[in-house]
Amino acid sequence: MDLAAGIINFVDGIVNRDVRKEQAEAAEAQAKLEIERHRQATEQARLEAEKTKQMMLYGVAIITVGFVAYKMLGR
Repeated sequence: MDLAAGIINFVDGIVNRDVRKEQAEAAEAQAKLEIERHRQATEQARLEAEKTKQMMLYGVAIITVGFVAYKMLGR
């Protein structure tokens, strides 16, 4: 009976090791996906900030042109 229990424990250990290895690989793949999602979100935020900056520059330019035209026509 001790031999059978030893064999069962040995096989159980091998199976559990394989399961833990698969779980670790799945966790690693999940972490890589999460890193990629964060990278894409960061890039999207950077692009949105650039777009907002450009819009603000256009707004300042339009206001400046309007102000200069107002001053020139007001004279």
